Amino acid sequence: MRYFTAVGTAVGLQDREACLEVLADQEVRHQYWIDFRKFARSMNIVMPDPASKPYLTDLKRLGKINIAARNIFQDDQLSLDGAGEKVRKLIAEHLSASGVDPKIAPTELFAADFREHIQGFKSAQVKAAAIEHAIKAHISVQLEEDPAYYKKLSERLDLIIQQQGEHWDSLVEQLSLFMDSIEPEREAGAKELGLTETEYAFRNILHGAVCGERKAEYLSAAVAEEINDLSREMVSIIDEQAGIVDYFRKKSNGCKEIRRETKRRLVDASFIGDDDEGLIKTVQDEFVDLARTRYGKK
Repeated sequence: MRYFTAVGTAVGLQDREACLEVLADQEVRHQYWIDFRKFARSMNIVMPDPASKPYLTDLKRLGKINIAARNIFQDDQLSLDGAGEKVRKLIAEHLSASGVDPKIAPTELFAADFREHIQGFKSAQVKAAAIEHAIKAHISVQLEEDPAYYKKLSERLDLIIQQQGEHWDSLVEQLSLFMDSIEPEREAGAKELGLTETEYAFRNILHGAVCGERKAEYLSAAVAEEINDLSREMVSIIDEQAGIVDYFRKKSNGCKEIRRETKRRLVDASFIGDDDEGLIKTVQDEFVDLARTRYGKK
């Protein structure tokens, strides 16, 4: 209960959204879960003794808040796995009676009902948290498919949150706009450069590495086009290697062909100097990692 006390006024556990606002802070949420788990385990030991009866209502309400927080903040730590069988059953029955399925996973960012899900909250802070954490979950899932692109998205997301602060209505608006741009921007970026989605992911790695090494936000048109061409060539080579049976599944395979061809092309590139050995090694490693991710599943 102490978690849901603000400015000396107790927030009723039945006010789910007010409780979720309190749990928006990750450190508070972590400590809350530690204490909730202790409480749940103690109740699991005492139940069904009559001594547990005065605490059952709070336990059920806290369990409902716990599941809501898990889904809103996409925080698997808040599962009820460690709560004890009797407690899990009690909370599950309470949720079912309330029309809530405790097994339902968090709503994904691009699910058809995501906006409807968000509009179901009255609190702008909770809406913002739901969008923020859904975006973070999407980035986490997609990161390996196009690491450079999604790392930039993560940085942009952090900047939006930092700039908006606790202006919750404005934050909801900005996060909604950002959410709508995530995939269209990537598709448009590849199309504008005449690259496939896969080529674009490799291009993003190389472009980002060169910009980082040169401490430059932009590259000349000639260098940018050279990077595009090199990315096309490398994807063509990787396509060939991927055609070899179990090429990416062999534990002994260090993808030496991909490393060799990456280095050869970079050494010949106009934007690579004699002191860029570290840059070359970084790109080799990241190209191999991306190749394993995109082709290793096939």
